[in-house]
Amino acid sequence: MEVFVTQFVYLYFAAEEIGFELRHSLRSVDKNFQGEPELLIIGDEPPFLDRSKYKFIPVPRFGGEFVKEHAVQFDQLRKYEVLANHEWTKETFINMNDDFFMVKPFTEEWVSDLRHTVLEHWGPNNHIRITNNYVRAVSKTRDYLRNIKRPTWNFNLHMPRYFHKKKLFKMFQEVPMIANRLHWETYYANSFLPDNFKPRFAFKGVGQKAGFYGTDDDHS
Repeated sequence: MEVFVTQFVYLYFAAEEIGFELRHSLRSVDKNFQGEPELLIIGDEPPFLDRSKYKFIPVPRFGGEFVKEHAVQFDQLRKYEVLANHEWTKETFINMNDDFFMVKPFTEEWVSDLRHTVLEHWGPNNHIRITNNYVRAVSKTRDYLRNIKRPTWNFNLHMPRYFHKKKLFKMFQEVPMIANRLHWETYYANSFLPDNFKPRFAFKGVGQKAGFYGTDDDHS
């Protein structure tokens, strides 16, 4: 009997904590996911990596002066581009951060439904105050989407994201994301809205109420 497996993907950039958060995030998924999880790590190799439990795709970090000021954003884009073309990537997968911790049982359907959760809608008169390179990329992507007549919802909620491999591949075919310094989450989520999209506006604590905790975010 074939067992349906749900893939969880971690884009890992090793920091000073040396995998501490990643280790506990992986455990939280393994413990609380209501199904058969497959855990895939892409990027840096964590020191505790057990290849009998986790799949691992090594991806070198970006370098060079052009990338330095946008290092994290470009590093993520490179990993997503690899995922869009890699044989190990399943047709659908759940994107996780190492500081996402699942604190009670959850399902794939619950994560998929998060695609309807938004922070706000950027209307034609909305102004985004540029405070850093991340916000600059989000603002530029909002304007790019508006110019090509696509929706402009703010999905940047620091929560697990449900992806389709073919749509991710299409994103990189449509536009040179790195050359244009665009923000992947803003572009992907607005370009590939779920069927019967019904936006639900997030509120503080929405993640904890649903059984999810993410660090450094007011809306998780």
